[in-house]
Amino acid sequence: MFERYSTEEESLIKKLEEYEAKLTATRDSEADISKWMDSIRQVVGIEELDRSLLLPLVDRIVVHNHEIIDGETMQQVKIFYKFVGNLNLMKNDT
Repeated sequence: MFERYSTEEESLIKKLEEYEAKLTATRDSEADISKWMDSIRQVVGIEELDRSLLLPLVDRIVVHNHEIIDGETMQQVKIFYKFVGNLNLMKNDT
């Protein structure tokens, strides 16, 4: 009986640790989104983007080689935003 109780206790402790890790990850994610939203609020309503406005928002931009897809020239652009990750876009060069 003690062995069964001990095994169950270990299982519950492990689940608790997993839930705590998920909670921490969620809180970190929420904090990152909040920081990103604060940065976005600073540039709302702008007329023109320039380097000084993009630096707080964008970590890096990766531009891939042109590809021909269904007879059209396409180019993949990955924008890696600070705090929230990247956004994939396909740019039509026609």
